[in-house]
Amino acid sequence: MLIEINNLTRKYTRGQKEIIAVNDLDLTVDKGEFIIIKGESGSGKSTLLSMLAGLLRPTEGTVHICGKNIYELSDKQLSVFRNRHIGYIPQAHELLSELTVYENTLLPYRLYEKISDEIHERLGEILDRFGISELKNSYPSDLSGGERKRAAIARALVNAPEVLLADEPTSDLDQKNTISVLDAFTNIVKAGTTVIMITHEDHISSYGDRIIELENGKIKKGEA
Repeated sequence: MLIEINNLTRKYTRGQKEIIAVNDLDLTVDKGEFIIIKGESGSGKSTLLSMLAGLLRPTEGTVHICGKNIYELSDKQLSVFRNRHIGYIPQAHELLSELTVYENTLLPYRLYEKISDEIHERLGEILDRFGISELKNSYPSDLSGGERKRAAIARALVNAPEVLLADEPTSDLDQKNTISVLDAFTNIVKAGTTVIMITHEDHISSYGDRIIELENGKIKKGEA
C-alpha cells in the first residue's frame, strides 16, 4: 500500500465548543488507485486532505505515505517530502500574485530542486494540455477563475508526484476543461500515480476506482 492512515483525528475549538472535524479514521490506499471522496459540507473532507498533504497536523493518529510517518518529520523535512512526493490542489488556487503563471507552476521545483531542461519541457507539455501555455507570462490577476484553477493543477503535476491530492479541482471549469483534467488524472493513475480527489459532482464519481463518503468526520460503514 502507498498510504496508510490510522486513528486519524483532528479537533479544534469554536468558541467554547470542541469540534471533531475528522474522527478516528482508518484508511489504506494502494499505488495507482483513484479515490473519490464525497460528503456534505462540514463532513471533514478538506480537513482530511490537508492532513494527507502534510499541511495540518492531526490531533491524534498517524499518516504513512511511501513508508514514511510524515508527522514524525520536522517541518523542513516534511516540506521537502511534500514537494518531492505529493501534488496538492486546494479549493482556492493560492497562486502567488507577484509571480507569473510559469513561475507559479515551477514553484514546487524551485524551492528544493535544480530546474532542468526536462522540467521545463514537462511543464510546457502540461500547460499545453490544459490550454494555458499562451498565458505563461501572465499574472494571476489577469486570469479568469478557470484559468487560475488550471494553473494550480499544472503546478501540482509538475513534480510528477506519487500522490495527487485534489480538492474540488473541477469546480471552476467548463465541461471541456473538466474532461481534460479528468483525462489527465486518469492517465497519471494508469502510470502509477495515486489520486485522491474531493468532488460533489456525481457524474465525476465514475472516474474513481473507489468512492468513499465521509459523514461527521468518519467513513460511512463498509466503504473503507
